[in-house]
Amino acid sequence: MAQRILAAARSDGEKEVANNLLTNTQQAETWAAKKQLLEAASRTVGDSPGPISGVVPRPDGSSQPQETSTSQIPLRYGGLAADGPISSAECSSNSEVFLNVNLGKGPVTFHAADIGRISLTWADGTAEPSLDTCSQWKGRRVKVWFTSTPGKEYAGEIAALYFF
Repeated sequence: MAQRILAAARSDGEKEVANNLLTNTQQAETWAAKKQLLEAASRTVGDSPGPISGVVPRPDGSSQPQETSTSQIPLRYGGLAADGPISSAECSSNSEVFLNVNLGKGPVTFHAADIGRISLTWADGTAEPSLDTCSQWKGRRVKVWFTSTPGKEYAGEIAALYFF
């Protein structure tokens, strides 16, 4: 449908909106396919020690899902991602945030030293997240993009959050 809208677009503005719609639709379809792959990998991995629910970049740079021995799927950049409901959120007055996100094997903690320095987005129809509403984040679904932090008390440093 987005392609038909693009084909019918006359002005540059209409073409830009149609291209954005097409890109967002393709991104949503890719995300859904990756999520299905993650769920399938979680079922086949079974009782492996603490799978990481996230994504990893593919060394060949391709964008097709790659089956792995863990429940990880590829992303186009060098970070990891996971999504689930927030079980707790701790926000300090200096913009530091600790998020516990419920994943398949239990809650995982993520950290942001300064929430103002991360990408914070949300789906249409959901309340805009902010540091002031942090205490109300519990129960909201979120996708967390992060970098791994071995040796720390949390699983990763947050690069971006998407609330849906």
